[in-house]
Amino acid sequence: MHLICRKPYLTAGLRKAFPEDAISETWDPQAEIVVAEPKELVPALLDQLPDLKLALCARAGYDTADIAYLKARGIMLCNARGLYSIPIAEDIVCKLLIWSTNTWLYNQQKAHCIYQSTPERSCLTSMTIGFLGTGSIAQAAAIRLKAFGCRILGYKRTPCDPIKNFDSLFFGPSGLKSISSQSDAVVLAVNLNPETRHMVNAETIRWMKDGAAIINIARGSVVDEDALIQALRSGKLSYAGLDVFETEPLPPDSPLWTFPQVTLTPHASGLCRENHSRLEQMVIENLRRYREGEALINRVL
Repeated sequence: MHLICRKPYLTAGLRKAFPEDAISETWDPQAEIVVAEPKELVPALLDQLPDLKLALCARAGYDTADIAYLKARGIMLCNARGLYSIPIAEDIVCKLLIWSTNTWLYNQQKAHCIYQSTPERSCLTSMTIGFLGTGSIAQAAAIRLKAFGCRILGYKRTPCDPIKNFDSLFFGPSGLKSISSQSDAVVLAVNLNPETRHMVNAETIRWMKDGAAIINIARGSVVDEDALIQALRSGKLSYAGLDVFETEPLPPDSPLWTFPQVTLTPHASGLCRENHSRLEQMVIENLRRYREGEALINRVL
C-alpha cells in the first residue's frame, strides 16, 4: 500500500501501525491513498496521482475539495466528521455564556477601569437555542446545553426522525422562519453548499427576536456579513460569537473588529490538544477497514 500523509504529526503513528507499507509526506505518484486537507483535494494536485483510490480528509468540512473531480475519477472520500464535535460544542457553550453573563460587557469595562454591574442578564436555563443543522456538532452542543435547562430546537431542510436532546425540529422554508422567530440564540452548524450560502441574511435576521444572538461555527459564507453588521449596528442583534468569516483571515478593516458585543476567534473552535491522537485513531481504523474491504467511517463518496 502506497500512502501519502500530508499531516506530519500522523506519520510516525501510521508507520508504526503499517510498517510494511510505503508512507510518504510528499506526493508519491504510486499512492493509492492520501490523507490531506480538503483544499489539497483538487485537480492540480490529484492529477499527479493516477492510481489514487481513497482520500481521507483531515477535517469535517470538505467544501474546498473538488467533489465533482473526485466523483468523475471514482475516488472514495471520507471526512473527519465527529472529530471536532466536542471542542466545537464547548466553544458554542462558551460563546453563549460570554453573551448571557455579560462577560463581553465586563471585559470592555475592565479595559477602561469601570467597576459597574448590570442586572440586564438572562440565565441560559430560560433560553431557547435554535440550531441550523443537527449533525454531530449540534448534537454534542445540545447535550451540554440541556444540562443548563435550555429548550433546544433544530432545523433541517428535509424531514427526519426525532433527535435526542432536541425538543422540536423544523423543516423547509417555513421551518427556517419558525425556528428563527422562536430562538433567543441561533447557532449555525450547517455545511456550506449552494443552498446554505447566505441562508442567514437580512430577511432571516428580521425574523429573529429583537436582541437575539448568533453563533457561527459553520462557514463564514453561511451568513451575509453585511446584513449581520447592519443588525449589530442597529441593535436588532445583541451579540455575535463568530469563529468563521466570509474572508479569512478577517481583514483588519472589517467592522466586526470594532463591535464590543462580538466575540471573534480565528477559525479555532475545533482545535484542542486531543485532536491529533483522535485523528490518528480515525485514520488508522479507516486504513484497516480499507485493507479488509469493510465499510469506511464517514464515507462521503
